[in-house]
Amino acid sequence: MFDVGVKLLAPNGDQASANIRTAVSGLRLTDDGMLQIIGTELADRVRVERRGANLVVSTRMPERPYGRVQLPASQVHQIVVYACEGDDRVYIHRTITVASAVFGGSGNDLLRTGRGNDVIEGGNTDPDSDVDTDDAEALAAALVDAPMTPTDALRADVNRDDDVNGIDIQAFIDAIAP
Repeated sequence: MFDVGVKLLAPNGDQASANIRTAVSGLRLTDDGMLQIIGTELADRVRVERRGANLVVSTRMPERPYGRVQLPASQVHQIVVYACEGDDRVYIHRTITVASAVFGGSGNDLLRTGRGNDVIEGGNTDPDSDVDTDDAEALAAALVDAPMTPTDALRADVNRDDDVNGIDIQAFIDAIAP
């Protein structure tokens, strides 16, 4: 989300201004080689694959036309995806070796990256947006190494330090205590 301000000046000196909050989605390649992809607040699909000397980026974002862009792989030095809200699917093919950072945002996302030095941030995966007693089962299962879904594993990491352990118990208690 971005806040945009517009100010209009008429030749006679009259002026008017307005501020709006707007969402921006799409992709771009910066001058320093960062491929930036920004999704919408709905269910987006992003796929990055290597085809010969190119990277092919395919996007399906609701309320936007299907997109497919080819970029010279030698120009891409990092990939950053902000999927935003919604039940998103981000797939960076395993043959991609540049560093990637994928931020899922809230929703039931499926996020996969390639073989670079990657970071995945799942975001808020609990539909109610709060750490509460509904999250206790996921935390308990993680602490005893029980089989669980990736979504439950993210919910169990209450203090968001990328490790489910005893420290999460205190963070959980702090979050649900009145």
